[in-house]
Amino acid sequence: MLYSWYRQRRTKIDSNTNIASDVIRREKVSFKQLERKGKRISHQLQHRIPSSKWFARFLKRRNLPLQRPKRKQKIPLSEAHKLVTSFHLYLRRASKWGVKRGPMGAFKPRDVFNMDESPLALFGDQSKRSINDIGTPNDIDGNLGDKRFATLILTVFGEDNSRIGPVLLFKGKGRVSSFEKSQYAQGVTVYFTPKGVINGITIKRYLEFWHSRVNDGYPKLLITDSCTSHLEPDIINDMKKKRVVVAVVPGGCTMYVQVLDVVIFSIFKSNYDNIAEDYIEKYGPRSNIKLTASQSRILCTKFTWSAWERTLANVDIAKAFQDVGYT
Repeated sequence: MLYSWYRQRRTKIDSNTNIASDVIRREKVSFKQLERKGKRISHQLQHRIPSSKWFARFLKRRNLPLQRPKRKQKIPLSEAHKLVTSFHLYLRRASKWGVKRGPMGAFKPRDVFNMDESPLALFGDQSKRSINDIGTPNDIDGNLGDKRFATLILTVFGEDNSRIGPVLLFKGKGRVSSFEKSQYAQGVTVYFTPKGVINGITIKRYLEFWHSRVNDGYPKLLITDSCTSHLEPDIINDMKKKRVVVAVVPGGCTMYVQVLDVVIFSIFKSNYDNIAEDYIEKYGPRSNIKLTASQSRILCTKFTWSAWERTLANVDIAKAFQDVGYT
């Protein structure tokens, strides 16, 4: 049954295949999707739910390799260690630039925050890996879920993460109806940019929104990566006027010391994928789901907010800040 389900989504193509091109199915099938379907079949048949190793053996028996994405070359650990040590020394110096308020100097855990953005697809597994037949090109039919649908901005604090919810950047000029805006999930902030990605104007707008939510008269510590739009001189100067210290994670080290990359994004996107798959199972198959641009944006905000609530409920973000040496 599981193999038949897979074949309904990926047509086997070999030298003997004689099928019209418009009938060939090339849907993306990730390992997570395979596991979900297998567990559902086991539940229906009242069988014991198989382990992840069983599914790996299933792929091997059926000659279905799992394609792996190409990864960027990481910097040597010896160099990363030096950069991370220098970064932590900067944080310690920055903590002495104000009146001491506790063990961390001028900052308390609620004053330390990490902000970063990540691409987000509307449907489907956010990873690039997918199951395919040996010796055939890994072609996937074009659909909305294969591309960047929005840019997700998350902000996490060392304490009290209820103050700021997710921010979504959609492509466009923002000329949407008031009815659409009223349908966005409460707790999710929506901005529009020309290309759907972060830029200088949007980061300024976002930081003004952020400061209005957290300003209590005490200094703050912003930890971010070296993205060009994060480091514009006028943005840095404006943050200084608002008593916000900007600490930049060294290039190539975000996977070691940026809380969002180390812990949060992977868990958030796993929750997001599960919510999106539940929607597809209810209203699918995917090829039958026809949404307008407005409906897609509304749905994305709802998926995002549900995934964020699950993330906050299941992740000890305060401990994550401690583990990377911020608090």
